Amino acid sequence: MDDGAHVLADALLHCRSLRSLSVRGCSLSCSGAIQLVLGINQGHNSVRGLDLSSNFLMQGGQAAELGGVLQESQLETLILADNDFEDEEMVWVADLLRKNTHIVQLDLRENFFELRSSREELE
Repeated sequence: MDDGAHVLADALLHCRSLRSLSVRGCSLSCSGAIQLVLGINQGHNSVRGLDLSSNFLMQGGQAAELGGVLQESQLETLILADNDFEDEEMVWVADLLRKNTHIVQLDLRENFFELRSSREELE
């Protein structure tokens, strides 16, 4: 799917009519998700909703980089459900919420947050 994500990201650079993009359950890795978000961020488009749920975003060790590119986005709705996020990812999600003022809806269902080990990092 990541090859497809790169092609889609290139198309997003020129797309002006798409409001929402769902790649739910597409076996997308973190690298592919980063490419999509970069395409959304760099393009002259109107994408305001992104569904990255049920993918493999924790593979490849690039979750913090994904959080960084999401901070720069204009997304209003972000769905990250069912991606096996744990406490470490909660830290970058919290940082994302502090820095991105556009997000009004965030879905983190079906992840594995316990907050026992990262509570101090969030403060």
